[in-house]
Formats: sequence, C-alpha cells, structure tokens
Amino acid sequence: MNQQLSSFPLVSVVIPVYNGEKYISGCIDSILCQSFSLFEAIFVDDGSVDNSFQILTERASLDQRMKVIRQENMGVTNARRNGVRHAGGKYVCFVDCDDRLLPDTLDVLFNKALLSDVDIVCGNSSYANRIKTDHFQTSLGYVAALLEQKVDLVVWAKLFRISVLTDDVFEIPSHIKFAEDYIMNIKIAFHVKKVYFIHDMIYQYSEYNEGSVTSTFQLTPIYVQEVCGYVLDEVYRAKAEDTLQKSVLLFLRYMIWMMVHQNVLDMGNDWINKTIREITPVLSFREKIYLRVKGSPVFPVLKKVKSWANRFLNR
Repeated sequence: MNQQLSSFPLVSVVIPVYNGEKYISGCIDSILCQSFSLFEAIFVDDGSVDNSFQILTERASLDQRMKVIRQENMGVTNARRNGVRHAGGKYVCFVDCDDRLLPDTLDVLFNKALLSDVDIVCGNSSYANRIKTDHFQTSLGYVAALLEQKVDLVVWAKLFRISVLTDDVFEIPSHIKFAEDYIMNIKIAFHVKKVYFIHDMIYQYSEYNEGSVTSTFQLTPIYVQEVCGYVLDEVYRAKAEDTLQKSVLLFLRYMIWMMVHQNVLDMGNDWINKTIREITPVLSFREKIYLRVKGSPVFPVLKKVKSWANRFLNR
C-alpha cells in the first residue's frame, strides 16, 4: 500500500490489547492481509506487562497502516474509546487481540455499509452463526435482536459508522470487565437509524486464550444483576419497555441460563427468584421443570447422587 492510500483510511480497525503476546501476531497478520486496502489498524495497549507492546511497535515499524497507542491499564472499554478517538476512518471495526478477521472481512462489511447506507453492518462469527438471511433492521428492531440473541451482543463481527460511537456509549463503570459490550451495544443501538444484517461469516473467535477476561472472570449473581440493570436502564431511558417487553424477558432468560452454565445460579438470591418468576412466560416446559427442581430442597441431594453415580460408573 502506498503512502497516499494509507493517509486516507475508510475503515479504522480498533484492537484493545492486554497481555496478548501469545496471540497478537496472528491477529495482526489477519488484519494486514485483508483484501480491502483502505484501512488503518489502531492497537491500544492497555498497560500490558508482557511483551505485547514490544511486538506491536516492532510490527508497526514495518507497516505504516498500523498505529500503536499505549495507556495505563484502564480496561477494554476505555481502550476502545481511546482507539476511536484516534480513528480517521468513516467506519470502525472492533477486534479482540486473540481473535482474527477472515481475508475478506473488511471488504464485505464496507461494501455492504456503502451500498445500503446503514449505521451498522452485523455479520456472523465462528462463536455463533445466528444470522440466517440478509435483512435490514430499524433501531428498535436491532435492540430487540440484541436482547433476543438473534445477533451477538458483543461489539465484534460488526462495522459501525463512526458517528454513532459517541463518547457516552463508552460510559460504562470500570469494574464492569465481562459483558461490558452488552451494555455498550445497547447504548449504540439507540443511536442508530438503520442496521443491515448479513449472513456472511466474517470473524474468527478464539476459545483458547486462557488469560482472557472471558476465560478467567468469576461470574456472580450480583454481577449479573448489575449488568442486567445497566442494559435495562437503557431500555427504560428510551421509554421502550412496553415495545420490547418480550425481548427484555428473553434477555433475562439468557442471563439466567448463563449463570446455570457457569454453575453460579443461587436460588437463595431474591433477585434471581424474582427474575425467574418474571421470565416464566418465555421458558420452555423443560426449563420450568429444571428451575423448579433447582429451587427445591432435594436438588443438592440429587446432585450428590448424580456425582456418586458418575464416579461409580467411571471406575
């Protein structure tokens, strides 16, 4: 790429980095090898204590499309905001430092955004192939799709018009380090007019970073309640709770089952019991039975019996 082209990026790829030395080279390669040429890659080192910053600066010295910013450790949301503040493109694509783009990701996303004149283009990732057909959505339709998990609540596998990434969408408490993009995405959704969903696979999610927040974070009911509170505050602020009533219940159902899968569903927690009662209309018969048994005094006994049986059968 020549100097003239690199001076006028159309897409800014923003990559927050924290202790990613094992994975960052693969991420860099996947971005620099894009078939689309009019982009810049902004890496924001969030106070890494490994060799991430050194790797980034060495690679940046070899390719002028790369920018490297270093900040004190302030969290991924702050790193994303810092990257956007330095972005020169009309559109922004977020990538986590242990993930990868597919070779045509930016080309597909940018051309869809340009031809359809939308604020966001959403595609599929290897994490979840949720979008089955190409279609448009309004702002409220996009919020509903996020809440109902018809599109990933995360910020990657999307292209954003930079004008919708206002400073307030990054206003998330610094202690929210897991599912922070759930809140950010809902904030953004109420800023947009039109969104385009595409069924293309555009993002390769890494499940193997043992040092990532996703793999190390200890989920608790109190934390889940707080995240849900921030998400629902955005719905209430937009006065959309009536329109999105079912979508909200499906979101709360998703968060309850996240706790089930993480084995942290505390049936002695008042908020959990209240939430389960609220989401009853959107639960399947099997889910209702499970939660009813889970809340009964015999559940711990059944769990022990199952454990003993498994140990006996595996002898």
